[in-house]
Amino acid sequence: MQMQEQQLKQERVLAKTFIFAFRSGAVMGFLLAANGLLVQCITINLFQIVGGGIYTKTVDVGADLDGKVERDIPEDNPRNPADTQTNYANWLGNIRLAIGCTSVLS
Repeated sequence: MQMQEQQLKQERVLAKTFIFAFRSGAVMGFLLAANGLLVQCITINLFQIVGGGIYTKTVDVGADLDGKVERDIPEDNPRNPADTQTNYANWLGNIRLAIGCTSVLS
């Protein structure tokens, strides 16, 4: 009789231990998945920000070459067609930076 009670207690402890371990594993798995997703979002946003900076710099160099060297027009002169592209590239980079920062933080 006492042997059966002891065995019953052991089974209850084992069941509670299993449930505790299962829940702890579920929480840890969720945290790992969330952490991986956060790292992935940060990495994607950083690459997009760097890509926008490269595009801006490329357009800026093109404006220098086209306007200053070939046509003898100052860089920030409205007659320089690449000036509009430079302004657009800067605006695009600023928007990308703002979206990248807010999507990581929210």
